Amino acid sequence: MSSCFAFVFARGGSKGVPRKNLQTVGGLTLVARSIVTAQQTPGIDRVIVSTDDAEIAEQAAEYGADVPELRPEYLSHDGASELDAWKHAVGWFLDDKGRPDFDIFMSVPPTAPLRTPDTLKRCLDLLNADCDMVVTGSASARHPAFNMVSRDAQGFVRVAHPSASGVTRRQDTPPLYDLTTVAYVSRPHHILNIGSVLEGRVKMLEVDRRSAIDIDDEFDLEVAQLLCNKEGNHE
Repeated sequence: MSSCFAFVFARGGSKGVPRKNLQTVGGLTLVARSIVTAQQTPGIDRVIVSTDDAEIAEQAAEYGADVPELRPEYLSHDGASELDAWKHAVGWFLDDKGRPDFDIFMSVPPTAPLRTPDTLKRCLDLLNADCDMVVTGSASARHPAFNMVSRDAQGFVRVAHPSASGVTRRQDTPPLYDLTTVAYVSRPHHILNIGSVLEGRVKMLEVDRRSAIDIDDEFDLEVAQLLCNKEGNHE
């Protein structure tokens, strides 16, 4: 039977929202919500938090997650690679021959607080033998050939990527998706051997706009809080 470890990667610092991962949505901090949602998901056996912050580590332990150690400084600044943090965390669970002692890796970013256990379970179910990674996405409201523009140095705008196929209506184009931070599912050996998240055979689970909310700034946080308050979604 496959074992799945869910990882919550939560730095203490943030540019858009100070102490973002400790902000509260629906009665729980973003870190706590990620932990609790993962714990409620069938198929997840263990929840691990990777952080550089002692307060986040203490809260993670309070909610029953494991914190093997604080993240090193080179993985803690604003420019640190998320994929490098994944590899570092997988490294906690390698034996003396470099073999992982779990089968499935899942990243559950704190910045998507409105995901549900059902969505995480569907991500797990989508990972199969012909797939290296599962990501999530929501239907895009914009298309680069129609209503996305770039602006030049003189301030003039033009269509970002004009259609080369002669299509004149957005409805006639293949659908596009915005990648979200709801979840990433893979296998530990794949994580250790890739140079980018979309490398290899990648599948996508489409999620609704509510689940896709990603806390990047104060406006995103306010929207998530309002939705939780409206729906009475308190833990």
